[in-house]
Amino acid sequence: MKILYPYLIKIVKGGYCLIVSFFLFSCSTSSTSNTVKAEQDNPVVLVDTLYRYEPNVYSFTGILKQELFYGPPGYGEDTLNDSKELVYILQLDKPISLLADTASDFNDAKANIKDLQVLSDHNLKEDIGKKVSLTGTLFGAQTGHHFTEVLLDARK
Repeated sequence: MKILYPYLIKIVKGGYCLIVSFFLFSCSTSSTSNTVKAEQDNPVVLVDTLYRYEPNVYSFTGILKQELFYGPPGYGEDTLNDSKELVYILQLDKPISLLADTASDFNDAKANIKDLQVLSDHNLKEDIGKKVSLTGTLFGAQTGHHFTEVLLDARK
C-alpha cells in the first residue's frame, strides 16, 4: 500500500477511479477515462496510462529510435575501450506509469516513463524513425545492458 500511495493521490486528484487488488478507491467525476484491462485470471482495471509488469501484454505506440550506449567494461567511463551497444528505443506518444510487482526485485513502481528499450527477435531496422505500434510485456531493468528503467519484450 505504501508504494501505491503516490499514484492513488495523483489519480484521485485527476478525477479518476482506480480498483487495485482488494482496495477500492472511488470519486465522483463527470469526465470519462480510457481503461486497459490486464490479461490475467483476476483482471485489475487500470486507468489511462497505469500499467502492470509481465505477464500482462500491452500495445504501445511511438517513434522507434536506435541509440548508442556504452557497455562493458566501464559503461561509459572509458569510451575508447568500452563496448558500444546499439539498442532500439520506443519513444512513447504518452508517458506511462507502472504499479510495483512485489514478486520481483526489479519491477518497482515507476512514473512518467517516456522511453522503453525494445527487445525483439524481429528485424526492426526498417522502422527506425517511424511511428510504430509494438505489442509485448514490460519488465524492469536488471543488467548493465538495460539502458532504460523499463523494457518492452516485443512480440509483434
